[in-house]
Amino acid sequence: MPEVEFSTQQFSFVALPSGPRLISYWSGIQVQFVTPEYIVAARDYDILVKAHKDGEWRRVASVPGHPARRWTAAFPILRTVSRSGIRLIAPVEDSKAVVFCDRGIFLLDLRPSSPALTKIGHVTRGNGPLLQGCCVDGSGVLYYGEYSGGRERIDTHIYYLQQDWPEWRIYYTFPAGTIRHIHAVQYDPFSKTVWVATGDRDEESQIGFLVNTPEGSKLNVIASGNQRFRAVSLLFTRDYVYWGTDAQDRTNAIVRWCRSTGSVEQLSTVDGPVFYSTTDSQGRLFFTTAAEPMQNGKSSAGLWMSADGQAWAKVAQWKKHKFPTVLGYDIFGFGVLSLPSGSQFCSSLYVTGHSVQGAPGTWLLDI
Repeated sequence: MPEVEFSTQQFSFVALPSGPRLISYWSGIQVQFVTPEYIVAARDYDILVKAHKDGEWRRVASVPGHPARRWTAAFPILRTVSRSGIRLIAPVEDSKAVVFCDRGIFLLDLRPSSPALTKIGHVTRGNGPLLQGCCVDGSGVLYYGEYSGGRERIDTHIYYLQQDWPEWRIYYTFPAGTIRHIHAVQYDPFSKTVWVATGDRDEESQIGFLVNTPEGSKLNVIASGNQRFRAVSLLFTRDYVYWGTDAQDRTNAIVRWCRSTGSVEQLSTVDGPVFYSTTDSQGRLFFTTAAEPMQNGKSSAGLWMSADGQAWAKVAQWKKHKFPTVLGYDIFGFGVLSLPSGSQFCSSLYVTGHSVQGAPGTWLLDI
């Protein structure tokens, strides 16, 4: 596909006159995570793997699904509306990954010559966690947080699973009325703790980390109480925890919390609610902003970058899809850019588009 023609039609570079440079684009493929050896992606109900040096993707497994949902997943527009197909593939350890698809939870083992896919549970609320709502800690324990688009305020759980257990168990519960849902459940390699972010109202927005006490699990909250602490994903460095705000009715910003002082500092305003984030092999930090209909007609999703954590700039943007709203509701979804877990192992950046022009698909950029 011609690089210049594609870049001018689908996305544009904003702040770096000498780049970014488009390396590759894969239509219909959503890169999920990256390791030093290979990339794992989803296409409808199929799980794909590709070594960095390879030109072609290899299908290694297919997740079972209802025939009607598998049919809708074959058409990008219907897949977007029905939310069918693989939702999330997250790395575990030793060439294993956890897969969320149509409320089923599976364990993928990539080590055998014929990779194995085993069902290990099911989601009881919503369709599964958000893309950064599942993680594994330093001991190999899996966690995920409940996420639902419903407006009911009921008990909301973080589940966990040890490898020798037959089923998931509740690790921590937010009592009914305290939050709407869980946005992020992420492992911090510096403090070796699992961090959590929730939403959506001011009093429901909180960020903290989980600790074990003699009385049971506890959430140590470091920030809460207003939209400055409504985050969908977190970034960890040795000295700071970063996030972008996900406020729908006010200006959004990139914020950080200092580990040594406990102070919160606003770094930069951005052009929309912040959803996903990653770092790369050079230590640069990335956040993506979404195109939501309540953002005064904003029609693009953006990629923001910082080389030092202090100064931030938008380096690329993608136009939102052109599909119409239905009775004022955007059934095709907000324009979202996700960043796969594990991109920090690469010198290039994978950006996956959802409900933006060219999506579903993944762009590989040299920035």
